[in-house]
Amino acid sequence: MALLNPGAMGGKFNITVGQGRSINDLVEVLKDHFPDVQPQYFPRDSLMPERGTLSIEKAKALLGYKSEFGLEKGFARHIERYKEFASVRSDVLVNYLQH
Repeated sequence: MALLNPGAMGGKFNITVGQGRSINDLVEVLKDHFPDVQPQYFPRDSLMPERGTLSIEKAKALLGYKSEFGLEKGFARHIERYKEFASVRSDVLVNYLQH
């Protein structure tokens, strides 16, 4: 996209959904795929900044960017691909060990 707009060359862009989400939102997505997951919570370090939402306005204006995946859809897709990869790798290992 940046190649089509000379004003975007060398620029830095936030390529996100443009909506802040919490770690607990991610935990809920993970629980949908791994029901036994048990998150551990720790107090926030006093040096850890609280984050806000990253703006995607520059990417929209200069690149015509539009987010297609939110947290739920994006992570679900990533998890499914990882599970597929892990099962293939597991099959390869089992085949190797049997010979």
